[in-house]
Amino acid sequence: MLRVLLVDDRHDFREAFKESFSDHYPSALIEEAGGGDEALEKIKRTPPHLMFIDIRMPGMNGLQLTRKIKGESPNTRIAILTSYDLPEYRVAALQYGADRFFVKSSLPWNEVVEFAKSIPVEGEP
Repeated sequence: MLRVLLVDDRHDFREAFKESFSDHYPSALIEEAGGGDEALEKIKRTPPHLMFIDIRMPGMNGLQLTRKIKGESPNTRIAILTSYDLPEYRVAALQYGADRFFVKSSLPWNEVVEFAKSIPVEGEP
């Protein structure tokens, strides 16, 4: 089963994302965190296969969190989520180790699900 951790400081966005993601990938187990510190605690208990991380959050931002996770667990796949489709954000996301970059207002669910399904999960074909 694919383990997903969604990290975003907006509860309403997390709920909407989880609902849509579950509609497209019902077998995934989706956990959520409201910020970087909470995400790091959850990762210690149960490392996810995939993380969706908001780029702009109070405290530790998504880029800092991405660098930290990739430094400790390079096989964890990370997609950056943002409301701001700025070229400098795309470049920074790649430099910090993100695997994908998605704009919240125009999430291409077919690409999100394709990305998620491309991640190898032990025990699944």
